[in-house]
Amino acid sequence: MRPSRLSGLLKPALLLVTRGRCKRLVLPGTLALAMLALALAAVASGSTASIAEQVAIQPTSSAPDIGSAQAPRGGRSHSSSTAVVTGYLPLVLLRFDPAHYSNCRFGVGQAAHPVTSYGIPSLNLGWYSDWGAQVNPPRPADVEYVQMLHVSSGGGHSPSGTALADIIANNPGALWLIGNEPDCIHQNNVLPEDYARAYHDAHAFIKEHDPTARVAVGGIVQPTPLRMQYLDMVLDEYVTLYGEALPTDAWHIHSFILREKRGDWGCDIPPGIAVDEGMLYTFPDDTDRVDIFQDRIMVFRQWMRDQGYRDTPLIITEYGTLAGYYDPDWKYVDSNGDPMDEARARDFMTATFDYLLSANDPDLGYPADENRLVQRWLWYSLDDAIAYGGALFDPFTFNMLQLGQDFGDYTSAIPPTVDLLAVDVTQVGPVPFSPTSPATVTLRARVSNVGNVAIAQPVTVRLLDGNGHQIGSDETIAEPIAGCAEIQEVSITWSNVPPGLHTVWVVVDPEDEVSEADEDNNQVQGAVLVAE
Repeated sequence: MRPSRLSGLLKPALLLVTRGRCKRLVLPGTLALAMLALALAAVASGSTASIAEQVAIQPTSSAPDIGSAQAPRGGRSHSSSTAVVTGYLPLVLLRFDPAHYSNCRFGVGQAAHPVTSYGIPSLNLGWYSDWGAQVNPPRPADVEYVQMLHVSSGGGHSPSGTALADIIANNPGALWLIGNEPDCIHQNNVLPEDYARAYHDAHAFIKEHDPTARVAVGGIVQPTPLRMQYLDMVLDEYVTLYGEALPTDAWHIHSFILREKRGDWGCDIPPGIAVDEGMLYTFPDDTDRVDIFQDRIMVFRQWMRDQGYRDTPLIITEYGTLAGYYDPDWKYVDSNGDPMDEARARDFMTATFDYLLSANDPDLGYPADENRLVQRWLWYSLDDAIAYGGALFDPFTFNMLQLGQDFGDYTSAIPPTVDLLAVDVTQVGPVPFSPTSPATVTLRARVSNVGNVAIAQPVTVRLLDGNGHQIGSDETIAEPIAGCAEIQEVSITWSNVPPGLHTVWVVVDPEDEVSEADEDNNQVQGAVLVAE
């Protein structure tokens, strides 16, 4: 969304809440400015009491001895029939010396001032967005800047042309978000067919200028059935126009909880869809319901799988609370009379963090991230402390608010980790037909880092056959592997493979040269077929 989020609900008008509904209250300019000034003057830094420290309890296990070319013991097989119950584990954190670092999982949206205006190192942020694209974005404390293109009717995108080429050239390997709520009439507001064209052209342009760039599709305001219908139309139109499935490096969505009804508060109805209502969430009661937040992530991951995108990262590029609480004389209350205050925003924020860090599903999750449902997420906001709840800093005094202290306490309780994962090993190319003589096949092994910080040292990858004999020579991944399930690949040629079905293993870091959070996920089984 951006600062002009819920047009017709919060901005530019102020709100009047009656019986759980939100109505627009339009004030004369002078009075409106006076109320805003009063709200800003009331913002207090508050105390900096930290969240309760917790003790980490982890099962102990012994890593398999894979230092030599022998048959691996344990590991994961893609042919396993073991049933796993879908769910998420209670998050247990271990406080460590809070030397600040960039945790790739956590991001924020910068709404008012440059990120350098605030003391952000204590937040341990990994990334941020300002809903724009910059040639030289600030990157304090090694925080990643995520680029965004806006889309428009007719299939255009901005920036474009030479301006876009200059940004790409100066930011190799950047993550690009295409569209800011194209499904919302208050934001980019484009028909599904226009979004398909805009995405195609933006994706092609970015990849032509930087093949290492990552391009993310989506940007819907919330993962509801109406919004997924909009995306269905986008995917269908893409195939019709270009004769292939839409390519993407990631899906990105927003996850606010907003009413879908024409002319009402919230996000209205997506363009191109001929209905008058969808999910009729209530304000403010539903806007911070953790169960709704969780259920919709599961549903969207199921949609991704059904559309053929399970093996694709999911990034929440904006979510948070909605009801502002900065004016002490003007508070939102829910239908029970309970205030929508900063403590409630904290509870919602930390509960969603718990869920996002641990939620996984063996049938829906991203395999390269140990089946986690969501890879990265962005909290709204860093500094929009006027109309919306959830700000971490005061945009006028630049001081950290209590919620910013709570955010930093939470992330400081999470240690920086590197965790190499053997994702899979697969046979590349067509299956050779060689019924009487050996054949040569090419194997591709994928390795990810499911930790929260990058690994810069070289990583050794070894392939073994089903008898524990090494296939070819060790391969080395020399490039850094970022956290949050970034993938690197190696290829190895296997000669003299006899006809039949063969078991192969990929073993990552076989000599235990890398210090990791988990040594038991460094090997995985695959299969090779020479037809006979």
